[in-house]
Amino acid sequence: MYVFLYCLSVSLQITGALLVADISFNSLKRENVLKKFLKTNIVTFDSFKNKLIYDREAFKEFVMNKALLFISLIFIISGFMLGIFYLNDGLYLFVKTILVILITVFLIFIAKMIVGLILSKTKICKELTIEELDRYNLPVHGRTISIEEIEEIFK
Repeated sequence: MYVFLYCLSVSLQITGALLVADISFNSLKRENVLKKFLKTNIVTFDSFKNKLIYDREAFKEFVMNKALLFISLIFIISGFMLGIFYLNDGLYLFVKTILVILITVFLIFIAKMIVGLILSKTKICKELTIEELDRYNLPVHGRTISIEEIEEIFK
């Protein structure tokens, strides 16, 4: 009975983590990233330079946080799955605790490094364009216009 309850509890945890990981993975699609970023950040269009103006660092940090959420869920799932095979090998609790802390710090460092490296080479962090926002029907919060365009408006 105890084995069943243990397996059930681990299975529930893995299932929950997998469901959240799926949602997290879908939120990494470029269109979804742009929609969520534009809900909390202002993007304007400079018609003189034909370029979008936005906080590029905030965008990279936003994407990094989304990716790290997904990676952390993968770690949680992996940990639960490894917990199934756990055997009490007699190590002292203090040694186990220190080892877990060291491994956790190491994995966090490696995850941030690898995710940052991967994101720097993928299209998800590429510069935003007005064409892309138009394709996804996303708003531009403001726009610079030339004197000629202003004069044309008031004719």
